[in-house]
Amino acid sequence: MITIGLDIGTTKICGVLKKDAAVLLTVSRANDAGLPKEKNFEDCQDPARILFLVDEILAELFRAAEKDRRNADAGFTMSMSDTPKQSELYAIGLSAQMHGILYVDAEGEAVSPFYTWRDTRGNERWISEDAEKGREREDSKEREDSRKREDSKANEDSKKNKSYSEKLSELTGYSLAPRFGAVLHFYNLCNGLVPKNAVKICNIGDYVAMKLTGRKTPLIHPTMAASFGCFDLEKLDFDREALKAARLDEGFFPSVGREELVGKLERAEESAENMETRRFVPVTMALGDNQASYLGTVPKPGALLINIGTGSQLSVSGDEIRSFQHLECRPYLNGQFLYVGASLSGGRAYAELKDFFKETGGLRESRKRKNIGSQTLTSFSDEEIYEAMNHEALRALSSENSKSLQGTSGGMMPDRLVIGETMSDRMVIGETMSGQMVLGVIDGIIDELYRFYEEIGGSDRVLYGSGNGIRKNPAMQKAIEKRFGRKLILSEEKEEAATGAALYGEMITFK
Repeated sequence: MITIGLDIGTTKICGVLKKDAAVLLTVSRANDAGLPKEKNFEDCQDPARILFLVDEILAELFRAAEKDRRNADAGFTMSMSDTPKQSELYAIGLSAQMHGILYVDAEGEAVSPFYTWRDTRGNERWISEDAEKGREREDSKEREDSRKREDSKANEDSKKNKSYSEKLSELTGYSLAPRFGAVLHFYNLCNGLVPKNAVKICNIGDYVAMKLTGRKTPLIHPTMAASFGCFDLEKLDFDREALKAARLDEGFFPSVGREELVGKLERAEESAENMETRRFVPVTMALGDNQASYLGTVPKPGALLINIGTGSQLSVSGDEIRSFQHLECRPYLNGQFLYVGASLSGGRAYAELKDFFKETGGLRESRKRKNIGSQTLTSFSDEEIYEAMNHEALRALSSENSKSLQGTSGGMMPDRLVIGETMSDRMVIGETMSGQMVLGVIDGIIDELYRFYEEIGGSDRVLYGSGNGIRKNPAMQKAIEKRFGRKLILSEEKEEAATGAALYGEMITFK
């Protein structure tokens, strides 16, 4: 059978056409839906532009699916109630970037931009005056009682300089990061930014599912709902009492589905006899991209997955709710949970070191190898510099002492350079140390992930790797294998989240 998987990422939107175990076609578009910033903390995208890009991708995938169907069995049509046939399109699965929200009206239309997970308004300072704005939904008596309670704590909160995320965490009893959807909504509510005709919040993946199926109200998957915060893992629903305690209208938060469909996409198909038929293709709820990537990479539950992109993550599935000091327990599929350790250290730290070398003219050994003079590397492409960095890191790894400059949490930052204990006093930055510097960043990234692994426990787990930060960096691969003491299995598919979404479409349609 054929399924489509769509992943709506922050910087890229990708679709795959999957037939049985093989991906036939991958179609990507840069996510250029970003909107101009009015304030430095903003990171918003245009939902209409995202829908346009999704439609472009789907049109190309539909054409490929139709071509495959005609080649396999010209003129064959069937309804969804029939037995599946190998060359028919049977489902569209969705995945999307987590945490972000947008507002929809009673007709299911977007009435706001999409506030992404990179929006940091939750870090802004909360003051009691803010809490009096945007609360028109409360009656006057409740508002007066709330004012008295909040005024009594205003001076204390101002002295403590609490952020919106800290304040909402206090009110709900949940630990909420600034990027969580509930925090974004809390800030907007306190500052009068919630559109008057808004009735629900949802994620961009939920909104795409609504528009594909004609649904007017969002239905959100637990993997996505949990990324908003204030989520009860046992009930697999928002903690609506906690939301009420924070004076948030719990009716604004969408219904949480289980393993069910959002609806069906109606589309026309033309047979070999030029007869038009109407087909209805099931559309799934949007999975969180973390869980979709795990599904698209790990063939059996319980294995470790390391993903290194802009940041880095270590994930492993389990059968029970667990509490960790440095990891998060997230909903997964079929009653399971995903234990996730997320770090900001990843490709971003590697890119910063690349910029450092580009401006200062480091990478001396690679200069010799390519006969490059003493000028800076500004005339060389990023890919060429990354290649040189990887080469010198491999040289450092293969040396007898394998010494490195060790990066701190968040990678090796310009203002936080820490020299590892194994570094020789005779090494000099900019001469013989470029390989050790690159290896130091790599080791810093991996050490954070290894601490997550130690907290999870279980020494016999199979180890998988995904993301360009691993796939394009042989030095990173070798360093991971060395630190974890086992073979690293690379993902067969480059678009893991979209592939996972396609697999989920199969699972839900034919469960």
